[in-house]
Amino acid sequence: MEQDLGNYVDQTTPLFSIWNLDDPSKSHRYLSLITISNDQEPVQDIKFGLQKLVEIALRAVSPAINDPYTAINSMNHLTKILSLLGQKHLEIPFHYDQHQQLRVIFEKPSFSDYLYECFYQIRHYAKEDVSVMAALLKGLSFIAQGNSPFIKGVIWEFSLYIVEGLREVNWLSKDREFLNIQLKMLANVCDKQKREKELMLR
Repeated sequence: MEQDLGNYVDQTTPLFSIWNLDDPSKSHRYLSLITISNDQEPVQDIKFGLQKLVEIALRAVSPAINDPYTAINSMNHLTKILSLLGQKHLEIPFHYDQHQQLRVIFEKPSFSDYLYECFYQIRHYAKEDVSVMAALLKGLSFIAQGNSPFIKGVIWEFSLYIVEGLREVNWLSKDREFLNIQLKMLANVCDKQKREKELMLR
């Protein structure tokens, strides 16, 4: 597959490549299995659904609206979806038939890609709001709970990126203490107790 779900295409955009097709005229059979519509659908395209939740959170933290509770509520929905996605997500692009013959190669985003797409803008635009940042850290802990060691490792690496941004802010003492509590919990659920100092704000 040359295109991912939700990508914009036109008449000249290649959708897929077929290897060893004896009769090129049969390619229309494969085209009939693909749906192209004018509108994106969150039911079919998970990235589009996640993007809409991110947009709600970003509008809520904008100076014109300044509604952190709506942002936190949107992030709670994001984390629930990402938690389920982590339990079912397989990055392996190869799909085989019942005879173990390779039939389809479909590249998928990594779980790290999903985390970044969901949270990088929120981290940037709400980085000085302690309630939103604490909710983000709680969300990462929620995603890690009950997920595999691999997903926990991905979340740990992503949390180091989040902390880079947090360290750019001059937090008041109580705010810093509150965020450090969330960071300590995050290190625990990621099974990184021995490395929790790497996350602590000073």
